[in-house]
Amino acid sequence: MDKRRFMREFTSSGIKLYDEEGLLTYRGKVSDVSAGGVLVLSGGLDDFVGFEERQEVNFKLSLPTGLVAGTAEISYVDDEEGRMGLKFTKIVNKEGVSNLMAFVANGFSK
Repeated sequence: MDKRRFMREFTSSGIKLYDEEGLLTYRGKVSDVSAGGVLVLSGGLDDFVGFEERQEVNFKLSLPTGLVAGTAEISYVDDEEGRMGLKFTKIVNKEGVSNLMAFVANGFSK
């Protein structure tokens, strides 16, 4: 039984993570997106060094439907599998929520 709260849409969209000062700390790809967060994939062994569970990060996510920017909490970091889960806490760009919902809703229409 799947315990996920939101349906997921698979993608290879790009994501950028920033620290509190706005400095780029990570650039990579996501595997899937939901209304609640994203699964980030590692491109190398040391990609997630310095990231910890419950840490808040700023992000910019480039979806086919447009940009989604905001803050997220790191749900988990799995260095062995090269995966990191982010839970959205705030979407800050005006069109971000509609861009996210349009992308995720595409999965319902298939």
